[in-house]
Amino acid sequence: MAVTVSPATNQVPSPPLNVVNNTGVQLEVGSVVALAGWSSASALPRVILADKGVAGARAMAVVVTAIANGAQGTVYPCDQTVTGVNTTGSSVGDAVFLGTSGGYVFTTAPATGRVERIGTVVSVGVSGSIYLWPAALQAGD
Repeated sequence: MAVTVSPATNQVPSPPLNVVNNTGVQLEVGSVVALAGWSSASALPRVILADKGVAGARAMAVVVTAIANGAQGTVYPCDQTVTGVNTTGSSVGDAVFLGTSGGYVFTTAPATGRVERIGTVVSVGVSGSIYLWPAALQAGD
């Protein structure tokens, strides 16, 4: 099953944000990104992959459609459900923490880097689901 992103049940969808990807890699669906400044060439915000080990790279939005390097695309502020994520070994309600390179860590906080709880597991399985909290509600150190 492919990864999909959608507004949480019974939530008013957050408005999308048009951005430019100058990271050097394609941003994959379900990756979490941070705002990293402004691109004067495209007149859009620049994004980078959110990463627990990079200062200023806190999870702010989630990629809904893959964005090639150098391309413009759309992200949605966290407050989304991401489906198609392997949550095997987790339980419903377990914490989701920011990992590296736009990824997630389940159940146990990372041993190194900044600890940033970004959501919760909502279904368990090879194609499980997680809910990414709005950035204002994310807990970090």
